[in-house]
Amino acid sequence: MGTDIVEGIVGVKEGREVGSDDDGVKLLGYLRRLYPRLPRGLLEKGMRKGWVRVDGGRVRGCRILRKGERVRLPPFFEEGGGRDGYKPSAEDIDFLRGMEIGRSADYVYFDKPEGLAVQGGSGVACHMDGMLRGYLEGEEARLIHRLDKRTSGVLAVARTRRSAAEAGRLFSGRGVKKLYWSLVLGDVEGEKGEVGDDVSRTRYSVEWSDGSGLKVLALRPVTGRKHQLRVHVEKMGGMIVGEDRYGGGEMREKMMGLGLRNERLMLHNGLLGLEGEDDVTSGLPDDFLSVLHKVGCEGLDLRDYRSVWKDVSG
Repeated sequence: MGTDIVEGIVGVKEGREVGSDDDGVKLLGYLRRLYPRLPRGLLEKGMRKGWVRVDGGRVRGCRILRKGERVRLPPFFEEGGGRDGYKPSAEDIDFLRGMEIGRSADYVYFDKPEGLAVQGGSGVACHMDGMLRGYLEGEEARLIHRLDKRTSGVLAVARTRRSAAEAGRLFSGRGVKKLYWSLVLGDVEGEKGEVGDDVSRTRYSVEWSDGSGLKVLALRPVTGRKHQLRVHVEKMGGMIVGEDRYGGGEMREKMMGLGLRNERLMLHNGLLGLEGEDDVTSGLPDDFLSVLHKVGCEGLDLRDYRSVWKDVSG
């Protein structure tokens, strides 16, 4: 079967150029990363049938790719094999540009708003993982950590496979600085301290309090577990304002008695520092500040990260 016939049947695309990040990668591994939802058998069939070609030639999965080569792919791979089929629009890209707050040779930093999911899932129509596809021209943005949908603040993505692997090492080895702000209701013990167990720990300091039990906490997660800060605030005997899962009905009644109903989750990642990178900070968003104003928290300087970091460093 000639190349022209193959193209006429499956519509082989002009192809993707292999970048430096994929230099030395086996073709099958490259395809499986691009199309994780496609079965391996279909990817291998595509190579056997000539639907997938490198620089115009037929190839096998063990073929080593080199920078500058072009990998031609059938359109139906794109239609059915993407991570979840999400295709970013021009509006998505513009939205991300407005969120970007920093960039280095290895990472791009965003100021994620409350309410935007980081990854897709059941019932999630819009998420950053999908919006990031195609955001970096000639590069593939890779998520290296996540924030809950209802948490705002600094989010970093890797620009290369190498930097993504390095970030994974840093996060697992605690080579990352993270500092969150939170408005909490409850009896938190002392002006500073540590809460946790054998597998997860969080250090905290009280930055503001009033007579009703409301407190602004600086939270430093020493480890990283799902919902760790929300769980640890509950373990302290408190509840984050806007919380809908942890803390219990009695705490919710107390919040409603203070006029706190249907508020955003008052948890914001204000500082992220990766080893070898400059620290990146994010100011409190307007919806966070409006709740602080509502409870009478005025004049608190939440930009003095250096001194607050000393408070939670132990």
